[in-house]
Amino acid sequence: MYITGGKAAHFYRDVLGIGLAEQFAEDMEMRGGLLNQLKTMSFEEIGKEKLGISIKGFDTTIIMNDLSKLKEIVKKIYDYFEKKQVIQVQHVQADYGLDLVKAFEDFLNKGIKLLPLYNPFTFFIQSLRLTPRPYLSIMYGEELFSDPVRNLMSKYGVELTKILDPGLYVQSKNDELAIIGHKDGSVGKLIDELVQKIYDITSELNRYGYVDNEYKKYVKAKYNEEISAGYTLEKLMTEADFDYKKYCQGRYIEVERGVVKTYERVFVRDEFKIRDETTIEYERFLELFSPLLFLGIAWIKDGRLYVAC
Repeated sequence: MYITGGKAAHFYRDVLGIGLAEQFAEDMEMRGGLLNQLKTMSFEEIGKEKLGISIKGFDTTIIMNDLSKLKEIVKKIYDYFEKKQVIQVQHVQADYGLDLVKAFEDFLNKGIKLLPLYNPFTFFIQSLRLTPRPYLSIMYGEELFSDPVRNLMSKYGVELTKILDPGLYVQSKNDELAIIGHKDGSVGKLIDELVQKIYDITSELNRYGYVDNEYKKYVKAKYNEEISAGYTLEKLMTEADFDYKKYCQGRYIEVERGVVKTYERVFVRDEFKIRDETTIEYERFLELFSPLLFLGIAWIKDGRLYVAC
């Protein structure tokens, strides 16, 4: 028995991982038998019949894993606010009965509204994920780094730290030109993780044709918006004398004495070799990547620099 995408049965089985038996083969056999039984019955008879079949989970799907991680992130955010008592957290109990499709639909609609394309607050949090301090000063003003603003953000769990600097001998210059981002474990970091997990869910659902891939939609929208320099990000990336496409799959990045080195690593004859090494002056690197980092279209993870392509 094959269930096509877009059907409720497909959603329950392949997306949520809910079946009539724990083992996939047995589940398919039971479904076939159930369908054959229902074919011989009228709607009135189906309504009166007690089929004696219980629902059992037979698989842990990618979506269910993502939902579980999403729940963990939200709990950590709520726990912070309840502990600090800076916001009165209200828990709303919704009763959907067995209508999991409706429950999931409502959750997804609310989750998508949190994404940076639609929500100025999460856009602000995302812009602080990994952005050079000089560019943040251009976009938000030096007040962002004043003690009153920093204390206010810290009160709500938004704490910034240095992620990368040019590696110069003058510490004040390193601080001035540093790339900063959210501290690990901070609410800002958790909100950013929440946004990324919602993106993951829409990406997976998009494979089945249920919803748009929200991250791709965001990237497309931002490519066509004007940045601070007065032209679109797409124009910057296509007209700059620089190959951004090299970074689609990520490149290792190292910074030392005002020079940024990026490269690929390949495993050859039982050892890693560096290939396609590129060096860029740090200030030139800021010119090329600041708008992308600010918009969340470029990011650094596990020592590698990525660009959304």
